[in-house]
Amino acid sequence: MNERYIIVEGSEKNVMLDNGVQCFEFRARIPYYEGVPLSQIAFVKIALDNQPVNVEDIRLVAKTDEVFTLEEATTALNFFWEYGEGLRMRVMKGGLPKGSHRLDVEIGISVIYAKKGFGTKSWSFFEI
Repeated sequence: MNERYIIVEGSEKNVMLDNGVQCFEFRARIPYYEGVPLSQIAFVKIALDNQPVNVEDIRLVAKTDEVFTLEEATTALNFFWEYGEGLRMRVMKGGLPKGSHRLDVEIGISVIYAKKGFGTKSWSFFEI
């Protein structure tokens, strides 16, 4: 898969949630040739400006706007991440300051024929 295809270019932004919490959000495409339920996401690793993000600070936002931690996503059998679709991913550590930033993402998908799952890395530079 083309690693530069994973992060949806131009989707990186700060978001203010209804509860007044600010976070960073972007969209990522699936590193697989077809869609899968969110429960098949083996891992998501994110680094902002070369600083790793704690797994507990990562959220996945389904098309229905339902929000899942990575742990909760393991039971999200009825929520699909379709091929080509940009799944919203949030970092719940406040927004980023104005300026240039680097986003690194590694996503792994569990499939029956790959016991440990497989993943791919992607990165982008963007402005807030």
